[in-house]
Amino acid sequence: MCSAKRKSNFRFLSISLLLSIALLSALLLYIRRAAKSEAEISSYRDSAEYVFRGDYNFVPFEFVNRDGKPDGYNIDVINAVAKAANINVRIDLGRWDVVRKELEDRHIDGLCGMFYSEERSKKVEFTQPITSMSCSIFALKKSGIKSYKDILNKRIIVQKSSREDDFAIENKLTDKLIEELDWEKVLPRLAAGEADCALFLTFQGINMLREPGLKGIILIEPPLLKESYSIAVSKDEPYLLFKLNWGLKKILESGELEKIRNKWFGASAPADGTLRKFIRYLTWVTAPLILAVLFFFLWTTSLKRQVAAKTAELLEALVKREKTQEELLKTKLYYQCIINAMPSILIGIYLDMMIVNMNWEAEKLSGQNSRDAFKKSFGDVFPDYAEFMDDIKDAVRQKILFSKQKTFFSLDKRRTVMMVNAYPLFAEAAAGAVIRIDDITDRTRFEEMVIQTEKMLSVGGLAAGMAHEINNPLGIIIQGADNIERRLFSDIPGNVQAAGECGVTIDQIRGYANKRAIAEFLNDIKDGGQRASKIVSGMLQFRRGQDGDFSVCNLPTLIKESVALAASDYDLKKKYDFAGIQIDPLFDPEAAEVTCLPSQIKHVFVNILKNSVQAISLKKYSKKELPSISIKTMRNNDMIDIIFEDNGPGMDNEVERRIFEPFYTTHDVGDGTGLGLFVAYSIITEKHGGTIVVDSQKDKFTRFTIKLPVEHRSDS
Repeated sequence: MCSAKRKSNFRFLSISLLLSIALLSALLLYIRRAAKSEAEISSYRDSAEYVFRGDYNFVPFEFVNRDGKPDGYNIDVINAVAKAANINVRIDLGRWDVVRKELEDRHIDGLCGMFYSEERSKKVEFTQPITSMSCSIFALKKSGIKSYKDILNKRIIVQKSSREDDFAIENKLTDKLIEELDWEKVLPRLAAGEADCALFLTFQGINMLREPGLKGIILIEPPLLKESYSIAVSKDEPYLLFKLNWGLKKILESGELEKIRNKWFGASAPADGTLRKFIRYLTWVTAPLILAVLFFFLWTTSLKRQVAAKTAELLEALVKREKTQEELLKTKLYYQCIINAMPSILIGIYLDMMIVNMNWEAEKLSGQNSRDAFKKSFGDVFPDYAEFMDDIKDAVRQKILFSKQKTFFSLDKRRTVMMVNAYPLFAEAAAGAVIRIDDITDRTRFEEMVIQTEKMLSVGGLAAGMAHEINNPLGIIIQGADNIERRLFSDIPGNVQAAGECGVTIDQIRGYANKRAIAEFLNDIKDGGQRASKIVSGMLQFRRGQDGDFSVCNLPTLIKESVALAASDYDLKKKYDFAGIQIDPLFDPEAAEVTCLPSQIKHVFVNILKNSVQAISLKKYSKKELPSISIKTMRNNDMIDIIFEDNGPGMDNEVERRIFEPFYTTHDVGDGTGLGLFVAYSIITEKHGGTIVVDSQKDKFTRFTIKLPVEHRSDS
């Protein structure tokens, strides 16, 4: 009995030991194979070629680059995964609605990237996420849309076959859905008023709002939906799905996925690796083996909890980073909107004059957008201002303000004055400057007019006083010359008696006077005195305002009469010669009548015409160019513009600045008094309440612009 019991116990122990050895061997074999599985999967290369497609214009995820090749974040991820999993892929991009249908119809193996949704998962398979993205509502400011509820039954535009399109259809948001094939046209069509709002990717939408044509669009927060973005695989390819998930796990662990995201977005993207779970439950084992298996199970459970906790920690950090990036992007967009709202031309530069940023006005001037101009030389983007580069560099290094003006002349000979200011940045982290360019043409003209008006007022009063003082001695000179002539050349008794008392005859005195040309001298004295007297009388008459009443006159008639009057005053010595000069009148029917003092206005016109003819006589013209004077009139609200322009030699800045000063002339002594344009200036500004300005370019043209009120104001 005892022997039989010992044999039974021995048999039981033997069986238990054999089972333990067998199970332990199986466990060791499993661990060995598990350790080798990664190397086997990585080393196995599938000979098949898998065809992946994507959107040809979904920047920056997938698009055709300038070389005609697929490029973007999705393309880099697919290539990295294929390399890690040892599979061959061929990528071909096309229109999104077409390639999506090809995958759902199982004509291709996969798509490079696609939003995950439960509805889509019924038709295709998805890998672990390669990133996550959100979609938002973008609405017209005038639409009154402020939340998700406001978009119901509105005109909504989306990209066709996109996640936003599916969302709108699944949730039956509206029966006015507009589907656009090209995602880049969604927001422009919204801005054009074809829809009330758009469902659009948040990242691309915020970037596109920086474009000038999309000012009327706002972002509605919070995002409408936020979902994972994965590689999509055909339902017929479970092995391909396994290989892609395996490759994703490898590039996530190696950090390559993070590098790809940094390349395209500047921040890491979430990527969920595939966890292999191996749980083996052993029954019918000995007590020591059960304890070992239980210990292994507890260890793997603890490890899984640690991995889950770390994953949750990483996801939380990723969400915080994405929120921070969104805030930074919003802040950047806000400050960009501020500088875009400025009417000045603003350009940010580094110390080496490379462009950092610029506003819309600068983009209009240069013909380039900020992205194209980034890190280009200021002189290359704005060649008209390249001459200031060295001076701006010196000012920025010395931390002082740079300020200079530059004058341009357009094709229609109009002058434009631009002010260039450079303001150094004093922060150490922002070494550089802000260049501001403003059009100060109107301000410059106004300042010149104010200075000229003040000068004319002071000098005009002085001239009137001098005219009074000069008039008396002029009368004495003229009267004295008349008396000398009368006492030398007339036969009055007093002359004969005085000659006899001196022992000579009156004929002898006349003979002497004729031989010495005294009569000619007397005539010159009288002519000069009478000419000066006329000038003084004219000035005094103008200052006293003796020219009749204001009346409504036909302006073209006044101009024609003035041209005829100036043309009739031919004087070879003064170079008044209208022969050979082409007169080009262009009269605006709306500017036919003006209230004025006609004689004084004709006096102004004649003076300007004479000055033009004299200037033209000094210029040598080629055979292809004829001397000409153009006269234009035009109505400008309550004012009438009269423009006299000649193609003579023009004038330099000094002459242009002093042209209306009294007694200032560029002619030789005796050829002019220097009062013609001074009187013209006074007639226009003081008598008629108008303005007269001159604009000229050396060797090109001279332009006088007169502005007269249509109706005379009693206070002018």
